[in-house]
Amino acid sequence: MHTKPSNQAPVAFYERRGDTFIPTPECIGPWDATAQHGGPPAALLAGAAERFGEDANRFQVARVTVELLRPVGFIPLSVRVSPLRMGRQAQWLEAELHGEGRLVARATVLRLALAELNLPQRTRPAPPPPGPEGCPDFVFPFFETDRAYHTAVELRIAEGIWGEGPCTAWMRPRVPLVEGESTSGLETLMILADASNGVAPALPTEGFAFINPDLTVHLQRPFEGEWLGLSARSLAEPIGTGLVQSQLFDSRGEVGRCLQSLVVRSR
Repeated sequence: MHTKPSNQAPVAFYERRGDTFIPTPECIGPWDATAQHGGPPAALLAGAAERFGEDANRFQVARVTVELLRPVGFIPLSVRVSPLRMGRQAQWLEAELHGEGRLVARATVLRLALAELNLPQRTRPAPPPPGPEGCPDFVFPFFETDRAYHTAVELRIAEGIWGEGPCTAWMRPRVPLVEGESTSGLETLMILADASNGVAPALPTEGFAFINPDLTVHLQRPFEGEWLGLSARSLAEPIGTGLVQSQLFDSRGEVGRCLQSLVVRSR
């Protein structure tokens, strides 16, 4: 069952129908209009793992590794979470995203138990980059459709020049992840962190495609607020591979790191 894009402006990346999630055109990715951007599916997986279990509020998600096993099409999706090991201090969970009877993406999530500590001041986290107030607006220019992920997020360049090496940007979603439901800080971060690849493109987008089949986010504390800062750097190799490294910020300062592997090809 494939869904047809609606002529009505959606109010979220997904609409919920029972236990399934129906993607809206806001999920459309940059390389193929029939495939979703990696951010919204990654957020579905991370959010489901974040909420899993009666003691979920006692734990902080410290790492999310997402594997995009195949292009995620515009089909009804369901999420399944399975505990791998549920320790008192650390918990490992696996979340799977299924569509039309196939596994399309999965995530391994590490949760750490929360504690209250009086720590000595040894090192300070990196301060946030300038902005987003006063930073110029920017829209990703390499999407094939007028309405897609790039119009569902707000982006402002804080440092660097887009397309000319390392670049730092602030981003926030214009719509929630699921219609009528609140979006957690982790879900907001995952929607946006997958765009590190686009914030600092490894190569000119008119001649090359550089698709990330995975995404790993490490968090030192919960993300706060609505704006995520991404200080990204991308490298591509002539053997057809690459790597994106991104430092993540909220208004308080550094909150984590993001890594993406790249499959690099000529267009």
